[in-house]
Amino acid sequence: MSGAVADNDGKIIDEKEKSVWLHYDPEKKKVVVSKYRNWRGEKEGPLEGDSTPYSKIFLTIAVSTLAQDGESIYGAKSLFRQLVDSGDLSVENLREIMRELLLHEEISPAKLVRIVEKENKLLSICYVMLIECIKYAGKMAAENKKPPVWVNRVLDICIYYADYLREAVNRGYISGEDAKWQGLLEIAKSTAKSAAVNKAKNLVKLLGI
Repeated sequence: MSGAVADNDGKIIDEKEKSVWLHYDPEKKKVVVSKYRNWRGEKEGPLEGDSTPYSKIFLTIAVSTLAQDGESIYGAKSLFRQLVDSGDLSVENLREIMRELLLHEEISPAKLVRIVEKENKLLSICYVMLIECIKYAGKMAAENKKPPVWVNRVLDICIYYADYLREAVNRGYISGEDAKWQGLLEIAKSTAKSAAVNKAKNLVKLLGI
């Protein structure tokens, strides 16, 4: 990422020798400044070596933008797909990110998972988002005696893809631990009058749990 030096009034100093480049330093675990684009070789020109891996903070922010509305959601979805295709987002780090985001009430889990509704090719990695949502919703159902409203959309997506999810388990693409769908039974056994309870019961049958 490029940048420039500004004076005390905030005005950009438009001089080539004053230009700077920002990059993430994995050892220092922070963004640092260099006057060279090729900061590894300390010279001008394209960066030498492999690209620097994205930080977990950046990936978490990227995933969280899926919960926004409006025109900007298209850019968020595009970025998410790029991160999946490049391998920067994996089942492992996406699981950790989801666990973190689920702790923030202002971020809607239902909006986070909607990206997989019409893009089934993302199911190979996004299934972990569904699993973590149901696990967390099950915990909430046990604590509050009723499942959270947002889990309805998650369950709808799981029911829609139930055949794929069951087959993925049979072929070993989904681990035995994830195949337990922790939290689902807690939702299904809830005595609350909620559509989510009936959906959870249906999903239990579809997944053969």
